[in-house]
Amino acid sequence: MARGLVATLADGRGDISVVVRPVASTMPAGTTLRVELLAERRGSELRADVTAEAETVHVRVWQDGVEVLDRHFRAARRTDADLLTEAIESGGRDPVAVDALRAAAALVADPALS
Repeated sequence: MARGLVATLADGRGDISVVVRPVASTMPAGTTLRVELLAERRGSELRADVTAEAETVHVRVWQDGVEVLDRHFRAARRTDADLLTEAIESGGRDPVAVDALRAAAALVADPALS
């Protein structure tokens, strides 16, 4: 798991390589504290860092090493019960969530992908 999980996503126009590297934390299992995205295309680099803080989310974005966005958004931390309640009450089918679960299941089911 130290190398992370590797996958290739296809969007019909091309393939996108994805690496997920979890980092150990003292927070309860499943807690997302920070997500860093790095994309490279045609010699240009885009990096985004999204960090959960007490009652806010801090978002920073750099293009080719130059900061282009630095914002804080108010977003109270939600518990598992809050999220489950929302999922049950929202009803309907969320295609993004369904595709994400399928991709996660494929990664877990096929050790050759990790």
